[in-house]
Amino acid sequence: MSIEIGGLSFEPRRTGYILGIYRAVTALFMATYFSKMVYYLGERQARVLAISTFQPLWVLFPVMKIYARHSGISFSV
Repeated sequence: MSIEIGGLSFEPRRTGYILGIYRAVTALFMATYFSKMVYYLGERQARVLAISTFQPLWVLFPVMKIYARHSGISFSV
């Protein structure tokens, strides 16, 4: 999607790579640390912590849009 309609002008291949890397990092975290985190914090606190981490991510969406518009870098081919 172009910047004008709310995207970051990434081509589909680049978006796929980004999502693939994200999934791999998430799977690595789940395999190594998640069970330890649940054991240490408990199920309820681990869930609250996981849900609360999404709030800063939602704040970053407008920041990414502003940065993409003002950077002058075009990612489209």
